[in-house]
Amino acid sequence: MRNAKRKRRRGYSSGNYARPILMAWTLVLTYAACAQAEPWRRHSIDPSSRGADGVRLADVNADGLPDLATGWEEGGQIRVYTNPGPAGSRQPWPAVTAGSVKSPEDAVLVDLDQYGAVDVVSCCEGRTVDNPAGSVDNQDSD
Repeated sequence: MRNAKRKRRRGYSSGNYARPILMAWTLVLTYAACAQAEPWRRHSIDPSSRGADGVRLADVNADGLPDLATGWEEGGQIRVYTNPGPAGSRQPWPAVTAGSVKSPEDAVLVDLDQYGAVDVVSCCEGRTVDNPAGSVDNQDSD
């Protein structure tokens, strides 16, 4: 007798169906709205290299706009791009090459020494070894 009552209590009543139906309709209407919207158009701020990896945002020149830093993994460059604002945002952005290394990964903008100027910190993929000059080279890892 007890089990029969429990089974009846666990069953769906008309009120229990409302939430899943409402969720399903929300998904259907959202999908329909997105399908009718114009797709986002891609534009490149720098077509000169390949493999942007680890793009980070920060305001490097205190103009209130988000600037970018990235390591171009396939191109071997670490670059900082200053945001030209809405009028120039669809054109190539002004850029500074902060370094050239093999297989750069992330590039981060941060004020390490707290002097008020933004520094660029990056890392590379693969093994590193000390060379005779005392600097570090990036070696391909097998």
